Amino acid sequence: VPFLESPSVDVKLQVLRALQRRPDEVAAVVSQIISLLDDDQLAQTDYDLQIIEQIFMTLKTIGTGAQEAIPLLAKFQNHPHSRYRALAFEAAATITTDDDNLHRVMQAILEDQSAQVVSAAAETLQTAYPDRVPEIIAPLKARLISHTPESVMLAASAVYGIGPAAAELAPSLHACLKDPDLPRAIVILALGRIGEKAQSAIPTLIALMNIEELQTSIFWALGRIPAQPEHVAEIKGQILKSLSSYQRGIPMGYPMMRAGRGRDRDRVRKRIFALEAMGKLAGENESFAELLIENISEPDTPVRWTVIWALAN
Repeated sequence: VPFLESPSVDVKLQVLRALQRRPDEVAAVVSQIISLLDDDQLAQTDYDLQIIEQIFMTLKTIGTGAQEAIPLLAKFQNHPHSRYRALAFEAAATITTDDDNLHRVMQAILEDQSAQVVSAAAETLQTAYPDRVPEIIAPLKARLISHTPESVMLAASAVYGIGPAAAELAPSLHACLKDPDLPRAIVILALGRIGEKAQSAIPTLIALMNIEELQTSIFWALGRIPAQPEHVAEIKGQILKSLSSYQRGIPMGYPMMRAGRGRDRDRVRKRIFALEAMGKLAGENESFAELLIENISEPDTPVRWTVIWALAN
């Protein structure tokens, strides 16, 4: 692909994005892609950072056909930039299951101080080495019961990456919700990732719904944890309360992450997650389906898409 050698950063980005959509046809240019990542001149501008991120995503899509990228991935797994460490672990999950990578994954989960990296490494552990997940449960539980903010943040981030396979830690995560000094938002997200095995936390999540800064995480989690019938009415009341206070018509660009800024973005996300939770409950309570239909004319495009998704599921 000669266009990968183009001096134009925009051209390189477009080529890499095209290659990501055609993973079966790019084995012949893996070396060329890797050479871009190994360019010491990269990371000098914001555009170079975009190229590096896109290279990682393309390699991840290629999967086992990108074996020759393993040494470079190992290098980036120790990069001082946490975003690159996380991307390197995510890419490695589909490319290799060798013992050296496993050692780096375990080390990152237990020693890295970036929640983003810990979550990525934990997801890689679950994806590439699922039989080794039990080995990490005890250290994560120790972090959770320490009830120190940093330790809880890192442990909850790991659980978020692992998902349902970390269900054993649901009670320890639940206990963290009682302490307002702990990072409860990420704890709630971790419970949501566990899913059904975190049902015992639903009454506590309902009780915390009045705390505005936790509502977005709670609605996201309730869209993933099946609610017991006795909790449906209470959840419905809180969702309706949140939706009624939502400021409609916030200006939005089509990419979700460009939607508004600051609190405006959080309001949009909160509404989307609330609608997702409603979709989860619609099968148990038809009135939720009616509420979803009422929101089909919502002016915010991502919200309308979420309503359609919720009705379809």
